Amino acid sequence: VGCELEEKERFWSELDEVMESIPTGERVVIGADFNGHVGEGNTGDEEVMGKFGVKERNLEGQMAVDFAKRMDMAVVNTYFQKREEHRVTYKSGGRRTQVVLPDDWETTAEVIRETGRKVLGVSSGRRKEDKETWWWNEEVQDSIQRKRLAKKKWDMDRTEENRQEYKELQRRVKREVSKAKQKAYDELYTRLDTREGEKDLYRLAKQRDRDVKDVQQVRVIKDRDGRVLTSEESGQRRWKEYFEELMNEENEREKRVEGVNSVEQKVDKIRKDEVRKALKRMKSGKAVGPDDIPVEVWKCLGEAAVEFLTSLFNRVLESERMPEEWRRSVLVPIFKNKGDVQSCSNYRGIKLMSHTMKLWERVVEARLRKVVEICEQQYGFMPRKSTTDVALRILMEKYRDGQRELHCVFVDLEKAYDRAPREELWYCMRKSGVAEKYVRVVQDMYERSRTVVRCAVGQTEEFKVEVGLHQGSALSPFLFAIVMDQLSEEVRQESPWTMMFADDIVICSESRDQMEENLERWRFALERRGMKVSGSKTEYMCVNEREGSGTVRLQGEEVKKVQEFKYLGSTVQSNGECGKEKISARIKGKVYRTVVRAAMLYGLETVSLRKRQESELEVAELKMLREARLRWFGHVQRRESEYIGRRMLDMELPGRRQRGRPKRRRMAQNRTALQRLGITHILNAAHSKHGSVGDQKFYGTSFVYCGIPADDSSHFDLDVYFRPAAEFIHKGLKTVDGKVLVHCIMGMSRSSSLVLAYLMLYHHMSLCSAIQRLVQKRAIYPNRNFLALLLDLDLQLKRKHKTCILLNTLSSLSGQMGEKGRYETPPSSELHRLLWLKPDTSNHLDEVRPGIYIGDLYAAKDRPMLQALNISHVLNAAHGKYNVNTGPSYYRGTNITYHGVEAFDTPSFDMSPFFYSAAKYIKNALSTPGGKVFVHCAMGLSRSATLVLAYLMIEEKMTLVEAITAVAKNRNICPNTGFLEQLRTLDTQLQNQHSTL
Repeated sequence: VGCELEEKERFWSELDEVMESIPTGERVVIGADFNGHVGEGNTGDEEVMGKFGVKERNLEGQMAVDFAKRMDMAVVNTYFQKREEHRVTYKSGGRRTQVVLPDDWETTAEVIRETGRKVLGVSSGRRKEDKETWWWNEEVQDSIQRKRLAKKKWDMDRTEENRQEYKELQRRVKREVSKAKQKAYDELYTRLDTREGEKDLYRLAKQRDRDVKDVQQVRVIKDRDGRVLTSEESGQRRWKEYFEELMNEENEREKRVEGVNSVEQKVDKIRKDEVRKALKRMKSGKAVGPDDIPVEVWKCLGEAAVEFLTSLFNRVLESERMPEEWRRSVLVPIFKNKGDVQSCSNYRGIKLMSHTMKLWERVVEARLRKVVEICEQQYGFMPRKSTTDVALRILMEKYRDGQRELHCVFVDLEKAYDRAPREELWYCMRKSGVAEKYVRVVQDMYERSRTVVRCAVGQTEEFKVEVGLHQGSALSPFLFAIVMDQLSEEVRQESPWTMMFADDIVICSESRDQMEENLERWRFALERRGMKVSGSKTEYMCVNEREGSGTVRLQGEEVKKVQEFKYLGSTVQSNGECGKEKISARIKGKVYRTVVRAAMLYGLETVSLRKRQESELEVAELKMLREARLRWFGHVQRRESEYIGRRMLDMELPGRRQRGRPKRRRMAQNRTALQRLGITHILNAAHSKHGSVGDQKFYGTSFVYCGIPADDSSHFDLDVYFRPAAEFIHKGLKTVDGKVLVHCIMGMSRSSSLVLAYLMLYHHMSLCSAIQRLVQKRAIYPNRNFLALLLDLDLQLKRKHKTCILLNTLSSLSGQMGEKGRYETPPSSELHRLLWLKPDTSNHLDEVRPGIYIGDLYAAKDRPMLQALNISHVLNAAHGKYNVNTGPSYYRGTNITYHGVEAFDTPSFDMSPFFYSAAKYIKNALSTPGGKVFVHCAMGLSRSATLVLAYLMIEEKMTLVEAITAVAKNRNICPNTGFLEQLRTLDTQLQNQHSTL
């Protein structure tokens, strides 16, 4: 498989030589997997094959037939008329299998099916009808039980006597059922005329409505144009057409330019205990796949099944090829209970797959979960997480109590499972550190997969499935979690600002502008990789909304604004209430009195109770209410300190409630409390990050402020801020009565990492000693990435055996000299100190040099504002379909000249080829009369800033330090680490050129 034609021809030539060396008269049997189909029928090849081949003849099959003709041999498995799935396995006249791939699965499967048919019989396969049993009385139930026992007796021993007994009981039951049903309906009609019977009318109406919407009732569907199809053949064609198109078409996506290294490592063999655990997790009574072998078979076989499956799975793992029978599935449309019941698009396709394959998936999934670490924002199908852990309702209540706006967008992905690109899945698995062996095993699960649709009008023809994940698979939910984890790595924020349950995503923000920005980043990150955000189904909700707050936009279109949204089965409302009450308090009280209170008072009618016992019964109700309230609270308090539920319960917001006792504010935002504590310096480790309130403008002149724009993520390089932060803390403590507050959003990870670095650098502590010092005062939890960076710092300090030299001050940076008095480009770690110097937050657009503006996509799309500023030229550093897709046509009708650079904000992207062309464009723009140039990207931080810095270095002969200082004092900028290294290289080249002149 996968060999070049030349290699295949060489194989057959060598096989010819082997055959010619065998003495004449010897009997030769060749058994091999040639991956060839010789085709059905034998016209022209009667001398070497029979009529019962497989499919159409392919190149490999033709080579096998030609070889048989040359050597006067025969393709023997084409002479036996068997079912198609058995034609690839030749069996001799006995029971022994001669060619079995893999191992003896096909034989074992056929033996299981044969035995099951003989011993258990074959069911009709029809869905069990929901019979009305509300009118059954005791006599009817006894008669039905006797009939069932007689049926079992007849199934076990098919004698005429047992048959007659069963038929007699069947006739008797029918008569009794008819009488009981007639009597019950007479009583029902009489009761409906009374006031008490009015409720039964609603119950009957709802039941009839459910029956109408039942999928088994719908045999007539509509085509893509809305025309009703009445024949079974046309209905089957429509179902096949819909799902074949759905499962074989990818959304447009950007081709990846960067690769990922595969993890080549030896994997252990499958152990018996892994198979036992997988068997235990499989539920009984589920619909079987095309192989007709339920999981109950393996459970009943006990240890023999474990041994066989362990051997089978090890062969599949070794060969990376599973049985062909597992590749087939049956797709059943399930109505979504919304929309037109006759429209195929309102059905979700669930695949019925081989239970044995699901066992194999369970084994692989258990191993993958040990290797892959999914982000905390993902709650779907994760251990120790469920819908109750999604703290959205608590967050909404906190903002309602603080009288502050909270903006929530519920992102809907179109056909997320069905359209997930498989190439992205393989990439994400490799990037997550999955061994290449398992990647190939999962690829084999999806290779050559095919299915049929089983609907109310019959079963369709088989078709291939080449796109998306299997809905109904045991492994698919975790694979989807891996994809979402990798695709959202650069855009998701910490919980509760981002929460995901599989493909159900909710993003939250305190401002509408920030929400629009985050939503656009999510759309871009997902759509560039083949996942499409549905603009029509994505919905927006604002909690505690002020008058005239408006809505958010997605690609220029307004997102549907709602007052309530059903998220994960629970309705959340914009007023922060618990949800819509579907059952009135009167009905709830009636149920409580008739069920709960009746159980408490059972058997006490004739008992003389003492006063103490009466009071115990009275307090029992309050006790049950308290237990219900404390049950979830206890669950939360037993979890780790970083658990989202605990963090949300402890979360405090600024502002005060309209009535009642005001909430206490967070320490980092309470200036009065800080002054009472004598705080003089504030180090914000989450400067400008979502969820972090506070900058120099907020704290005023009462405090010395320093902000570090750190992300609490697994890829952020916090080590570049260790020394600047340590220096700030050290200077703060050296001032008279100096006290320093180091904070982030939760006070657990970023802030504690910087304090640990300070203790190691200035107090010469080891990392272990520093941690021990802090945990005596406060619980800390640096993430794994920060802990690794601190370990590296610890090793560096131990090697040097002396205190590291602190970073030069800003003034010395701007004039850093080498040994011969010549300027030298500073390292990246020192350049980071020059960034984010602007005391307040940046605008959508800022003038950083005379006539040069830097901004984001919102400013780029605001043509009236650009015209008001007399902008004559626009340089888009994020040009392209998957970036800020404006282009020259967007500015048609204005006096703006457009130039685009298609760059991606990743450290691996090489921006340097655009330095000189961008610098020339900016220079020409400024040289025109009244010329002003606006340089932008998506955020106005990295790509656009990099090009402006390159211009200042190339055309205005600035050093990199001078360029950064000039721009950063007017706007916060942050070129990514890759761009900063490219600018350092440019700086070195330019300085060398200047020195030679």
